[in-house]
Amino acid sequence: MIALVAFVLLQAGDDFEQVEVEAVQLPLEQGLARMDAFIAQHPGHAEIARALLWEAQQRITQEHFDDARALLDRAQQSKPDADLGFDLALTRADSFALERRFTDAALAYESLNAPPGSRWALQASLRGAAMRGESARHGVMNVVAAICALLIGARVVRRRRVLWPPPEEVMWSAPVLLALCLAALTRPATERTAVLVVCLGGLGLLWLTGADLRQRTLRRWARLGELLQAVFLTASLLFCAIVVSDLWARVADTFAAGTE
Repeated sequence: MIALVAFVLLQAGDDFEQVEVEAVQLPLEQGLARMDAFIAQHPGHAEIARALLWEAQQRITQEHFDDARALLDRAQQSKPDADLGFDLALTRADSFALERRFTDAALAYESLNAPPGSRWALQASLRGAAMRGESARHGVMNVVAAICALLIGARVVRRRRVLWPPPEEVMWSAPVLLALCLAALTRPATERTAVLVVCLGGLGLLWLTGADLRQRTLRRWARLGELLQAVFLTASLLFCAIVVSDLWARVADTFAAGTE
């Protein structure tokens, strides 16, 4: 197999499209080596920038984002035409988005400066707005998570000696939550993460709240305070699960268009 690949590399031609077809048909690393051979053998070729873009896209699929951006930098240095330059810039912004660097991605999309009405301008506008939204939601999530950590930490410190045995709320709900967790293991990664976060986080909240409340006698206003705190913690858990699982767009679409 190694000898065959080496023979193919040595027979590299100067037709980029043919090289790309060959690279796609090979295993990923061998395809990248095939493209590297084309670039090394034809340093002044007009399609060098496109070859580097192809390599960068493959590195992005491997989540090697720094390597991908280094390849994009090399492609930009080869002075590509305007259209390919926009493709390179858009791919760079996409790499930030996939790396979950939402603010950097939004800035990259917004600085594209593509001709108005072009496909690059449309994609940059839509994706830039989406990245701004993601950045804002993650900022809110961090604040909410910090507040929840303080509330939960205070209860743990106050009731750490009475957390065992588990309260009745946990014993009743644990079988149902366990069944949901097992069912979630068969779902796609985003859905699985969201369900596990809600189930395990909800179980922890039930445990802590139940252990806390069975040690206290609540008056009228104290009950209202506990209710508001429970609503806040539950809503925060659901919000964080949706955001961290990248399900915000799907949830929004569901509310807008209804369930299928």
